Amino acid sequence: MFDTEEAVDALCAAVGPDERPAWTVFDRDDGEADGFALVTSPGALVGWWAPAEVWAIGVVAGGTATLLADGSVTEERCQVACVVDRWGEASGRIRFASSVDCHREDVLYEAPQDGRLLDILRRCMRLDTAPASDPVSGVLSLLWLVDVAIEAERQGSALRWADAVRFHPVASLLDGSTRDHGGGDPTATRRSGDTLESLIDQALETWGWADVLQRCVEGHVTISDVTPEVASWMDEGTFSRWLAEGVRGADVIIELGFRSVASDDHPALRRSLMGALDPPPHRRGRSCGIGSRRRTVPHRR
Repeated sequence: MFDTEEAVDALCAAVGPDERPAWTVFDRDDGEADGFALVTSPGALVGWWAPAEVWAIGVVAGGTATLLADGSVTEERCQVACVVDRWGEASGRIRFASSVDCHREDVLYEAPQDGRLLDILRRCMRLDTAPASDPVSGVLSLLWLVDVAIEAERQGSALRWADAVRFHPVASLLDGSTRDHGGGDPTATRRSGDTLESLIDQALETWGWADVLQRCVEGHVTISDVTPEVASWMDEGTFSRWLAEGVRGADVIIELGFRSVASDDHPALRRSLMGALDPPPHRRGRSCGIGSRRRTVPHRR
């Protein structure tokens, strides 16, 4: 019977203390080191489906661990490894740089519960990932502010509202499919007097992650680095966390967004963000902040 913990040990033994990322497939049921070959391009896993003869997939890479000891916080380099088998069983291992050798007592064995690495390995095995937890409206709004900031820097000046709103991811998505994916489609009931801003508000209010993912699969837009091919490989949970990873510094992004939009248009920006980042009345009691934290929209005089 395949043992994921033995497989993660075998993978680390094959790699040694090297911190360069590598991955492999286990195509034997014993997980021994001679049953696989290392590949040093983990990015190739994204969008890849493991063939039926693959029992498990493993990844090992260097990282930094934050440690709390005696009331003080320190950081230490470490080697992180994870193996996921075809049935969803996962094992993980962390070996700290201060470890003398690779014996069991020198490492921490802990199966990952979430994160991009686990998502990728599970999708390679055609397994579902954890449900999305970040709000569509918050993630897309923060991605929008990042794009606005990039364009403002390129132009060398703050953008006016009419220009800034066109960079919203939803603006491109609205120009695509008019198919109803379950949450309703603002383009299907578009009125002649509707503004782009109002359509974006409607979309953020009604769309779920399935709606946004489907539009990316259909090729109407590429959000972040998610191409239609990669989107069709993802599920909702993977897709949501992939985008949210790029906007974890929400407070900094919001501050940057205000600096990138003309001061006269700050009231419009504030109204848009308050609707997207704060829970509307019918959603009170649920977190609408990225990473389950409420975000405060700054006020400007």
